[in-house]
Amino acid sequence: MALLSLLPAAVRGQESAPVGPKSVATGQETAPAPALTLDRAVELALAANQSLERARLEVDAARAGLVEAQAASRPTVDANAGLAYLVNPPDGITIPAGAFGTVTDPSSTFPARVPDSPVVLVDDPENLGVSLALQIDQPLYTWGKLRAGERAASAGVDASRSRMDLSRREVTRQVSRAFAAVAAARESLPLVEEIVRVLQDRVADAQAQLDAGATTPVAVLAERSRAASARLQLVRAEQGLASALASLELLIGREPGDLASVPLPNELPPESILVERSLDGHPRLGELRATSAQAAVQVDVASASRPFRPDVGLSVKAEAQGQRLPLVQANWIDSWDANLTVSVGASVSLYDAGAGLAKLDAASARYGQALSAVAELADSLPLQLRAAYEQYAVATARMDLGEARVAAAEEQRRVAEVGFENELVTRGDLMGATVGVLEARLERIGARLDADLALAELEYLAGPIR
Repeated sequence: MALLSLLPAAVRGQESAPVGPKSVATGQETAPAPALTLDRAVELALAANQSLERARLEVDAARAGLVEAQAASRPTVDANAGLAYLVNPPDGITIPAGAFGTVTDPSSTFPARVPDSPVVLVDDPENLGVSLALQIDQPLYTWGKLRAGERAASAGVDASRSRMDLSRREVTRQVSRAFAAVAAARESLPLVEEIVRVLQDRVADAQAQLDAGATTPVAVLAERSRAASARLQLVRAEQGLASALASLELLIGREPGDLASVPLPNELPPESILVERSLDGHPRLGELRATSAQAAVQVDVASASRPFRPDVGLSVKAEAQGQRLPLVQANWIDSWDANLTVSVGASVSLYDAGAGLAKLDAASARYGQALSAVAELADSLPLQLRAAYEQYAVATARMDLGEARVAAAEEQRRVAEVGFENELVTRGDLMGATVGVLEARLERIGARLDADLALAELEYLAGPIR
C-alpha cells in the first residue's frame, strides 16, 4: 500500500510549483497580487486608525494652546469706533443782537444795538457724533505666572505628542499580534483538518475490526474520543482564524489577502539595553513626565497667586471724538478733540480667606501624585520587559525543540511507512505516526506564534527591534 496517498503535500514536506491565476479570456497566467508584509499592514493601520487621528488633532490643539500662552506676555492692541446720531440735540449758546440794549451814536440819529449782531458762544451741536479709541496693554510683572503658563502649555504639547506616540505603538502591537495570529491559524488549519481525517480513518478501521471480532468496544470508543477531540480543535482553529482575520481586516481597513513571512531577529539586544530604551523612550512614561511638569508649574502659579503679590501692567490709550465725518464734511477738524492717556496699574489681592494657601496645597498634592505615577511606571516597565523577554526566549527554545520533534516524527513516519509496506506494522501504527508528524508541526507553529507575540510586546515596550 502506498503511504504517500495518506499524506497531504504539506505533511510530506513536498511543495508543488506555484501556479498563478489564469485569465478567463486568454487562459494565460497573470501575476499574483503581492503578499501583504507586516510593515505595509502597520502602515495601513496607522493611516486608518481613528484614535491616532484624534491624537494628531490633540497635538494640533496643544500647539495652538502654546501659541496662546506665549501671546499672553506680549502687548495686546484693542481698537473700537462708535457712531451716534442725536435726534434732538441740545441748543448751543448764542447772544442775540441787542441783548444788551441800545446806545446812541453821536454821529447818527438812530440808536445802535449792543451787540449789533448775534454772538455765538457755543455752536449748536451736530446730530452726528463719532468716537475712535486705540488701547495698548502690556503686562510688566506677574510674579512668573505668564512664564509658568508657557511652561505648562509646552508640557501639554509634550504630553499630547507622547499620547500620539503611545497610540502609534498600540496600533503597531495590535497589528503585529493579529498578523501573527492569522499567519499561524492559516498554517495550522490544514494540519488540524488532516489530523481529523486521519483519526476518522482510524475510527473506521477500529469499527471494522470490532465488526470482525478482532478488537473490543473500548478501542473503538477510544478512537472516537480522539477523533472528537480533534474535531474540537478544528472548530477552535476555524473560529480562531475567522476572529484573527476579522481583527486584522478591521485594523488595516481591507482584506489582508496573502501574508508575507516575517523573519525573527537573529538575536535580541541585551535586556539591559532594552530596559534603558524603555525607560528613556516609552511614550506612556513620557506622558507622565510631561504631566508631572505641568503639575510643578501649577505649584508655581498657586504660589504666585497668593495675597500681597501685585500684578503690574502698562496701558496706553488714545481717544478721539468729533461731530463731523473726517474727509467727508467741511471743517471736520474743528469738531474733533483728541487725548492720550498713559497709565501704570497694579492689581493685588489683600485677603482671600486662605483660598490661595488651599490652592497651593492642592497643587502640591497633585504634583506628588504625578511624581508617584512616574516612579510606579518606571519600576514596572523593567518587570514587564523581563516577562516579555522571558516569553520570547522560551518560545524560541520551543521552536528549536519543535524542529527536533518534527525531524524525529518524520523519521518515525518513514520507519512506519517501510514497516507497513513490509507488513511489519499495522495501518493504525502508520496513521499514528502520521498524526505525530502533524502534531509536532502544530507545536512548532504554536511556539513561533508565542515568539511573535512576545516580540510584539518587546517592541511595544522598547521600540523597534526587527
